[in-house]
Amino acid sequence: MKNNRTINDKVTEISWEQSYFIKLLIAGITFLTAVANMSVAIMKLTEGKSDIAVIFIIFTVLFAIILVVAISLCKVQRNSGIKTKRDYSSFKSRISQRSHELLHKLRDIICHMEDLYKFQKPQSKESFEELVTQDSLRFVDLLSKELTEITGCKVRACIKCIDYCNSISNNQDINIITFARSGKTNIVETIQEHKKSIKVSENTDFAEIVENGQNSRQRQFFYERNLIFYDMKLQDEGKKYRNTNPNWKKDYITTIVCPIRSKRKTKTEKGHIVEYDLKGFLCVDSLDENAFANEYSDFCFDLLEGLADILYVFFNYYVSYYNSIT
Repeated sequence: MKNNRTINDKVTEISWEQSYFIKLLIAGITFLTAVANMSVAIMKLTEGKSDIAVIFIIFTVLFAIILVVAISLCKVQRNSGIKTKRDYSSFKSRISQRSHELLHKLRDIICHMEDLYKFQKPQSKESFEELVTQDSLRFVDLLSKELTEITGCKVRACIKCIDYCNSISNNQDINIITFARSGKTNIVETIQEHKKSIKVSENTDFAEIVENGQNSRQRQFFYERNLIFYDMKLQDEGKKYRNTNPNWKKDYITTIVCPIRSKRKTKTEKGHIVEYDLKGFLCVDSLDENAFANEYSDFCFDLLEGLADILYVFFNYYVSYYNSIT
């Protein structure tokens, strides 16, 4: 993920008030100029001077393009809720607080899991799985709530993890289960989902992250603003967007999928090769394609990357504890 983010040191060079005003000023000037050029073009056409009219029409189109860009930038800034420097300061304060809450929640879940295993001595794998899953459900609900409040769009969250009850041979054969999904209150239904696994290769989001060397679209994390458009693009290439949920278009249109994994270097006869120890995926999605497309997008990427790093530790302990319970 990029380290140089949209919200950067330029904020200190020009206030958000000036930025918004300048965009509006440019939009106003270009609108008046476009109208003036079109008026002249029409006048020249009526005079029979079509060659001169064409020149003014070209200028009208150019100013119209500038107008559209300026209005779009104003709309993005207005929709984000960041129009003034005070808004930006408030934004920084809010995301800082929410980041700490989420990180603390995840830390507490790991500590609680360790206490359950070491001191309460779970009687069965099932009981341990249920207690840890309940904590995880509370976490994804909190993540969903915080991102919804930050972006102003309804955001869902879920944690996918490797099917820890089945062996793994290679990346393409990895089975993934839904470990916790926001909005789920029935623990029994959630545990049942743990028994329904899919292969990584059956989901484009996951496949484009883990198909090492076998996918021209391989990426460190998956983000598409509009999956319907992306599906159409893939179809033009003779491919198809794969999703095991046949009704995914009704559930969400934009998504971010961040891998829960750790990079490792393995020494071979030909030298060192980079491999990843994959534990799962942290996913967020929304029906609003603009949910992660404004000034908040960079914060969302950074936050999910950090949470995924901690979830790697979480699943490292959880799978080890789970397998050791007899």
